[in-house]
Amino acid sequence: MKSLTASEAKNRFGMLLDWARREPVIIEKQGRQVAILLSVEEYERLLMTNQSSSNLDKQDLSLEERLAILRLPEEERSQILLESADKMLSHYQNNSEWQELSGGDFVEYKEKYTQKRRNLVS
Repeated sequence: MKSLTASEAKNRFGMLLDWARREPVIIEKQGRQVAILLSVEEYERLLMTNQSSSNLDKQDLSLEERLAILRLPEEERSQILLESADKMLSHYQNNSEWQELSGGDFVEYKEKYTQKRRNLVS
């Protein structure tokens, strides 16, 4: 990631904008990192990723929220869904009432899920 002082950023603003289109650029003032300039596309991607992650914690997603998740790159989408599945698995593992209702199905599901997760992560 490129880095510029605030004075350099001011004097080379056009170049700074070009750099920011390619990758985020750190701006420093008095030796401290004070800001990051990034492209609109990167900003929107980060916003969508953050919204998608927090929206998966809710039970009901709107169609728009589901489509936003589908638009993410496959690797990010897989990671978000795996995190959500981990939360669900943890919830059901710790819920004794649910375990009593499910009988042995939970154990079979856990084994299938664990294997699938290994395949996706590796």
